[in-house]
Amino acid sequence: MSSSSIKGGPLSRWTSASSGTTACGSPTQQSHSTTRQQTWASATWATGQSIITGMLYHHKDSHNTQQQRNEQYYQRLPQQHGIPMPLPLPPPALEKTTQTSSSVRHQPLELPPIPRLLGNENLDEWDDMLIRTLRLHGLDDHVTLPYPGVPEPIEHTPGLTFDQWTRDRSLVCLLIVGSLSADVRDTLLTSGYDPGETNPKVVYDLIRDAIPRASGEDVASYLRELNSISPAEPRFGGSLREYCLRLGYLRRRLYVSEPQPNDNLVLVMAVLGLARDERYEDLSMDLGKELEKGALSWNRLMGDLAGVHGREIKSGREGQPGGWITAAGGLFIAKRTYMIAGGEA
Repeated sequence: MSSSSIKGGPLSRWTSASSGTTACGSPTQQSHSTTRQQTWASATWATGQSIITGMLYHHKDSHNTQQQRNEQYYQRLPQQHGIPMPLPLPPPALEKTTQTSSSVRHQPLELPPIPRLLGNENLDEWDDMLIRTLRLHGLDDHVTLPYPGVPEPIEHTPGLTFDQWTRDRSLVCLLIVGSLSADVRDTLLTSGYDPGETNPKVVYDLIRDAIPRASGEDVASYLRELNSISPAEPRFGGSLREYCLRLGYLRRRLYVSEPQPNDNLVLVMAVLGLARDERYEDLSMDLGKELEKGALSWNRLMGDLAGVHGREIKSGREGQPGGWITAAGGLFIAKRTYMIAGGEA
C-alpha cells in the first residue's frame, strides 16, 4: 500500500513527522495506519460537534473558563491534539490581538510635569496643571475644598486612617512647594509664608493671593480695568483674541478673590468694552440685546468673539473694520447692520 492511498484528514498535520516517509509497511504498520485513520475521523467528528455546540452555547461560557481551555490547548504536544476537544479552538490571530491590546492598555503613561511657577505670568497654567495632577491621584480635595481643605479623619471615616491623611497632605505640600521658583518663594516669604506649614490648603490659597498682589493687582484694580477695557487699546495690537484673553484673565482673578462673583457684571463690562471700539459697535449692540433677554452666557460670548477673530484672520483684516457672523445668525458690518434674513436694520 503506497503512501498516496492514505489521505490524511484535516488534523493530519499533527501526526508524527516520520509518518510521511512510510512507503510500504508491514501488517503491523498498516494496522497502525488504520488505527490512526480511525482516530483522526473520530477527532474530526468530535471537533465538528464541538463547533456546533460552541456556536449555540458560546455565550454561556465565561471568559475565565475559555481562557483556561485555550491555555490547555496550547500546552499540548502535537500528538495529543487528536483527543476530542470539548469546545472549538479559538483563532490564534484573535488571541494575539487580545494579548497585544491588553499589553498596550497596561503600559504606563508618561505624565507631563507640573510647570515651575515663575510668577503672575504663568499662574493660571501652573494652577491648571496642579489641580489636574492632584485630581488624577484623588488628592485635589486638599486644595479645592473650602478652608481647611480635607478635615482630619475621625473614628468613623471609612477607608482613611490618620497616617494616610497625614501622608496625603505631605505629598500635596511637596508637589506645590517643589514647583515654586526661587523668586516666587521669596514673594511668599514676604507675604507671611511659613516654611514649616503642613496644610496644603493654606499654601495654595496664599500663592493665589500673594502672587497677583505682588504684581500690583487686587479686586479694585480688576474692576477699574474692566470699566475701561477696549479692543482698541494699543496693548492688544488690534487683536480681538488678545482682548478676549485679558477678559478671561480678569474674570478668573475675580473668581479667586470672590468665590461667588456676579458673572453678569463681567459680561456687561465685556460687551460695553466692544462698544468702545468702532469696529465692533454694532456687534456690541446685538450682544447687549441678547444679554437683556438672558440668552448670553460667558461661553457663548467667547465663542462668538472667537468666530469673529477667526474670520478676520482668514480674510487678512485683523485690526481693521470688517464683517462677522454671530451665533444669533446676524451679519454685521462696521457702522451698518444687515441681517441675513431681514435686510437692512
